[in-house]
Amino acid sequence: MDKLQVKDFLYGSKMHQLKLKENIIPSFIIKNVANFEENFFSIFHLYIYKKSILPRQGWKVHISCTKLNYQQVLDIVYKFCIENNISFKFIYNKTEFYHCISGETSPLQIGKFITIYPIDISQFKYIIYSLYKLLENFKGPYVLSDKRYKNSNIYYRYGVIASDSDYLIAPNGDKVLDERRFYSVPSFEEEPFINENCIEQENKYIDKIIFPKRIIHQSASGNVYFSIYNGKKAILKEARPYVTGIWGTAIDDLKNEIKILNKLKGIPGIPIIYREFNEWENFFVIQEFIDGVTFTEIRADVTLNKDITIHKIINDSIKLLKKIHQKNIILNDISPNNFMLCRKTKPSVWICDFGSSYIYNEYTLPDYKLGATEGFYNNTLTNLTAFESDYQKLGYLLMNFIFPSNRLNYIDSSGASSLKQFNLYCKDNEVPISVCKIINLLINQNEGWKEELFILLNNVDYMEKSLSREPTPGREILLEKIKNSYLKNLNTIQFVYDKYFNEYHLSPPNTSFFNILSGFYIPTLVAKINQHDLILPNDIALGGVNNSNLGFLLNPHFKKEFFSKKTLDFEIINWLRNSTDFSISNGITGFGVILMLCDLKKEIFKIDKYLNIIDKKINEKQLHFNMGENLGLIDGYLGLAYFKLLLYNRNKNKKNLNSCLSIINKIKDCIIKLEPEETLYFPITIGSNT
Repeated sequence: MDKLQVKDFLYGSKMHQLKLKENIIPSFIIKNVANFEENFFSIFHLYIYKKSILPRQGWKVHISCTKLNYQQVLDIVYKFCIENNISFKFIYNKTEFYHCISGETSPLQIGKFITIYPIDISQFKYIIYSLYKLLENFKGPYVLSDKRYKNSNIYYRYGVIASDSDYLIAPNGDKVLDERRFYSVPSFEEEPFINENCIEQENKYIDKIIFPKRIIHQSASGNVYFSIYNGKKAILKEARPYVTGIWGTAIDDLKNEIKILNKLKGIPGIPIIYREFNEWENFFVIQEFIDGVTFTEIRADVTLNKDITIHKIINDSIKLLKKIHQKNIILNDISPNNFMLCRKTKPSVWICDFGSSYIYNEYTLPDYKLGATEGFYNNTLTNLTAFESDYQKLGYLLMNFIFPSNRLNYIDSSGASSLKQFNLYCKDNEVPISVCKIINLLINQNEGWKEELFILLNNVDYMEKSLSREPTPGREILLEKIKNSYLKNLNTIQFVYDKYFNEYHLSPPNTSFFNILSGFYIPTLVAKINQHDLILPNDIALGGVNNSNLGFLLNPHFKKEFFSKKTLDFEIINWLRNSTDFSISNGITGFGVILMLCDLKKEIFKIDKYLNIIDKKINEKQLHFNMGENLGLIDGYLGLAYFKLLLYNRNKNKKNLNSCLSIINKIKDCIIKLEPEETLYFPITIGSNT
């Protein structure tokens, strides 16, 4: 496959039908590339040497890089691997690559730009030695699951290679967990570079005067630790080099936070900085410990200290934000993890994270969503000043604290649905009028809102009445029916939708079908979103229950429009025929499941055409049933069985039922069991595709 074919290759989702300029590709092509089988899977471009047989498990290599050097690194590794007939893969989309080296990615995935698959230990060492000479001066984020070779951007670990499994197999046949959270060598292997890869590190602060006790928050950019400093409790924040952040790197973000905290010094509710320092390659700050809980950990209906009322929490939060603004600082990221309630000290509200905060006019953000937490703002943010955007985000924080209807902002970005649901909750649960009004003022910010807000704050009647409660027996009965139907059988989603659509409209398009299956979709049934405002999305993403946006298919109007598009019909067939992903999560089986769940009445015959293509590919696929591998529902063979069961329910062809039962019986024979006690047996993780 040449460069120009990349943009036309559909493999798992229309979202991945990318323009060439969005791709990362080698700068040149080597003749030997004809010896490789090229493929695209998920976010990776794979080069598998045709004559090699990859081992089930073994030593593998990861290459890290930065935004500035990724092309050079790729070209060097590409040339080396192709010329030496070594299989490898790399992240080929720039957006996914940028995420891979950012603090937003999983700590397990940080820095893994290129993965190289040696066929044995000899080739593994040859790769390490050879690439070290070529890449010695290149940098990249530390790959936390691996061990670094000397002071380079080359990392390695022992793990599963040619198998979808969470388990290694020892020489005696025992199953051993493939530990991916941190570097470890299984008992049946030896550290490959014992004498040549030992770097002595003498700490000056950690475990000398600062003693980390436990991780409070783990992230790719750096962890947050509960620590002891000078005999008292403290918080230790860590920032790692080359990991991208809001203001450059993770280290830049933490230094920015120190700058903000120093400017806010003396304001009650702001932690004090004790010391900043460098240790090894990382940057640290040790600061005041807040004895409390985050807004995530506590809700308004939890019993608080008698002196801490919901009015006091709202009052303290708004007054603290006002004091921050008086210092010309924009808080920016206002979320439940960043705000804390302290029971023992005054004030009750503290803020513990200023990583994306900034001094007004010193920095300029392209929009106020950057660095903010999704769900805690709506699309009117573009019309607000930086200071006003903070108040809107605070409104959603307080809404979330009382009742988390702000989740509806994910699917109705106008914010109208979240406020409707919140106001309904306030009526039904006798929330004080002033509380509801304050949150509405913070979010809507109509003319004169700030004056009205501070009048309310200064004249709160703590014994005031709540909003008049309207009798809504119909709505309560509806919710109970929806809940019971949903829990009884996922297949009743269409029935629930058809029965109650006229009374409670579903959410707009661009909804992940996974959200529907996991229950996040159900609250939108009571949000009363205007049916006539909905339009079919332009960017329809094909895929499974995780990566598609096909939630709109529950709407009969959208469903009809979707299946009437001839151009889309061509794209669907093309994708189904070319895709190598059979999973429910991201692949063709998941797409088939979505189609069947959305057409339980079997009214759309075009669906059967798509199902036949999927079914034919499943029948032709060789299934290798091994202990603990490829057995799961979301990404494994159990998902194929589920597809076959739904297909039997649709066409009553007993071949599908027999195929389903056959797969299930073979899976049962492969489930690994543990026996922690004589009378207790249970299945454990059966591969990453559980």
